[in-house]
Amino acid sequence: MLLNFLSNKDVIIVGDFNIPSFVLDESEPKLNILKNFIEVSDLKQYNNVKNTNGRLLDLVLSNITCQAQRDSSSLVKEDRHHPSLILQFSVTAQKSYNFRSNRDHRMFNFRKANFPLMYHLVSQMSWHNVIECTDVNDAVQQLERNLKNIFELSVPYKISSPRKYPPWFSRNTIKELKQKELAHRLYKKHKTDDYYDRFHNLRSSVKRKINDDYYNFLNHAENSISSDPTQFWNFIRNKKGNSRIPGVMRMEGSVFENEQDIVDAFGRYFSSVYNIPNVTLADDLPQKYFNQPAITITTITEADVINSSKKLKNKLIIGPDQIPSFLIKDCIFPLLQPLLYIYNLILKTNTFPQAWKLAKITPVLKKGDPSQISNYRPISVLCNFAKLFEMIIYWCIYSATKETLSTDQHGFIDKKSCVTNLACLTQTICENLDDRGQVDVVYMDMQKAFDRIDLGVLLKKLGFFGFTDDLLSLFKSYLFDRNQYVEFEGYRSSLITPTSGIPQGSNLGPLLFLLYINDLTLDVKCSKLLYADDLKIYCSVVTNDDCLALQQDIDAISAWSLSNHLELNPDKCSVVSYTKKNNPITFPYHMNHTILSRQEQIRDLGILFDQKMSFAPHIESTVSSANRMLGFVIRNGRQFSISVLKLLYTSYVRSKLEYGVLIWYPYYVTHISQIERVQRKFLKYLYFKKFGVFPERGFDYSILLNEAKIISLNKRRIYLASAFCINCYTAI
Repeated sequence: MLLNFLSNKDVIIVGDFNIPSFVLDESEPKLNILKNFIEVSDLKQYNNVKNTNGRLLDLVLSNITCQAQRDSSSLVKEDRHHPSLILQFSVTAQKSYNFRSNRDHRMFNFRKANFPLMYHLVSQMSWHNVIECTDVNDAVQQLERNLKNIFELSVPYKISSPRKYPPWFSRNTIKELKQKELAHRLYKKHKTDDYYDRFHNLRSSVKRKINDDYYNFLNHAENSISSDPTQFWNFIRNKKGNSRIPGVMRMEGSVFENEQDIVDAFGRYFSSVYNIPNVTLADDLPQKYFNQPAITITTITEADVINSSKKLKNKLIIGPDQIPSFLIKDCIFPLLQPLLYIYNLILKTNTFPQAWKLAKITPVLKKGDPSQISNYRPISVLCNFAKLFEMIIYWCIYSATKETLSTDQHGFIDKKSCVTNLACLTQTICENLDDRGQVDVVYMDMQKAFDRIDLGVLLKKLGFFGFTDDLLSLFKSYLFDRNQYVEFEGYRSSLITPTSGIPQGSNLGPLLFLLYINDLTLDVKCSKLLYADDLKIYCSVVTNDDCLALQQDIDAISAWSLSNHLELNPDKCSVVSYTKKNNPITFPYHMNHTILSRQEQIRDLGILFDQKMSFAPHIESTVSSANRMLGFVIRNGRQFSISVLKLLYTSYVRSKLEYGVLIWYPYYVTHISQIERVQRKFLKYLYFKKFGVFPERGFDYSILLNEAKIISLNKRRIYLASAFCINCYTAI
């Protein structure tokens, strides 16, 4: 019923479920079935009022926020086993508060471009006006002007406008719908058979057209999802008719209802994270790298441009210059001449084009209330020509510095990942637990590290790595005087000038960050691991002296953060003592006079660690999350074909059950069954899609696997673990 009739509706289920152990952590079959139902249906239990026996029999399950309270004045005589309840919940009218598009905003509609004509014009274009320029900014301006002249001839404009009708309605359907409404008004006015017949015929025709349009809409969605599963979210948003940002937003007690005010508020919020540069900080920075070979880049070749262009995404990604990435990828040979000239002119003059230092920011919801601006993070889109140049420079610098990068760093490093980071930590902890020992791990949090890098300090450190004066001049031009703006639905905020941080969305940004923090752990004596700015230090604890050594490393890292203008947040730093001892050593680790909090569980790079390394909490959390995602996929994709459903399952459900599985590999039968049960539910649904009935209880799992051509999760874990070991061996 929930699947077919109440999908994506507000649901409240109230009743006596007769499972008094619901509030307890017991492994009871009925309780597990109920919990799975709650998770798949995306419900929560809101009643905590127990009966006179201290039991909770009556449950309130809902996908909207409810409050259940004891009713002191019941309408009928109260049963002592079932106390009277008052339920409070709010239901709002279906009113649209969508972010309205800017009708005055025009942009090229590349989806409807005349591609043969556009590619022909690019191939025939003369680039003399670009090559004659001696100033790199003039050359970039001429290149963009030439391409936009081509777009004017081959690409139509698109004007943003709010939709009154569902997105699958075609123009003919909308036209006929208006005719039907007119015919209905005429019939109501004149009451003649002719008008009624016309209205009746149009109504029948409109119904057929709407069904046909929706069928075509589904087909288009299926084709899009088949090539890119992330299009599933666009399908859901289009189907619901919701904009990604509501039309009413809030920030720090202020309410914004005007679209321009909203994007300006986003701009102010995103600009609040930057640091003010410390002009004396770089001068006092000690030299920590010696005898580094000089790093310089004198020229860029055709092969560099062609090879890097292959890594561009063949998508409709459009930067501030309105030049899409697919055009560069498809037309790289006609564009070689102007690009080679501009790229080498940049190296010759040590000047990065000002037009390529502009970034377009789109707000993306992290989690929580979508009407709160603070719940969004910025996603930057840069000019694609600039990104191609950065790809070339990246490999030149990475090749020259990779041997100097810390071996403890696992972020943005070839053949390293979150899993390799956690595997190093897990190995140490498990070896100590086997010997009845103790490992103390200090997890550290840097506040907005990527956005708060001091650019003066960064340039100084690049010099330590061996960057020549010319290359440093180029990077100074690249890093300083950048601008960005927030844009959404045709509205654009005023320009924001970042005063700190690496360019977000850039190819060079992650590498520059690694170079900046590379000396962070040089003075740390205990074991340490990094994943970008995610840092943890740890050691085996036998006596208080081991704790004191770890405390000294905390002090060293605190001192580094001050001298490098990257602030640590002691309130978000934590300590976990991994041990099975009854009386472990509990040392009061501190940072900047603040005692660090101790945790029994902590989520590290997506994996929930517990003190005894059982990973039972992680498995329960993962299965719950996978069940909720499975229910979401089934509810919103029930009209899709089996092949698309399988793709969505593997992309969004199975991936949750397999992330970092080498770290938390289940070995108890109960955990293995708990995980496999998620896939079994999906396979039962596929069986229902194919045959119209659900398989009976106890149906052979192997038959379901063979029918869907899917292997069990247990076998996949064996393959994944084997592949990880092989990759580690080949990476040595």
